[in-house]
Amino acid sequence: MKKYKGFTLIELILVMIVLGIGLSGVLSIMIVSVQNSVTPELRWQVIVVGETIVQTLLEQKEIESKQGSLDNLFPLLAKQIPNAKNISLSISTKPLAMDESVLVNVKLTHQAIGETQFSAIKGKQK
Repeated sequence: MKKYKGFTLIELILVMIVLGIGLSGVLSIMIVSVQNSVTPELRWQVIVVGETIVQTLLEQKEIESKQGSLDNLFPLLAKQIPNAKNISLSISTKPLAMDESVLVNVKLTHQAIGETQFSAIKGKQK
């Protein structure tokens, strides 16, 4: 009687099943890790965009309330950001007191990071 060396088909199938289960667990952890690493960069981009928009609005003579996507309202700025189509923008103004100052609110919303709000007061032009 000969002794065969190697693995049987059943042993190979079992090894493949065990490896498949192990790799799927590792891949699911890697996917969560990659998703979480993108969020800080996106949050930083939204902060820079929000500050730029507020500065731009404060330099304008008159500020209008607007809503829409970033690429529709500020197309030049949106070209610099890969996810600009996913960012919605809301600009609102509110008059303050008697000195004709205006409170400017800018709200940027992205599905991955939620809402980010910026506020500034535009004083009376002299």
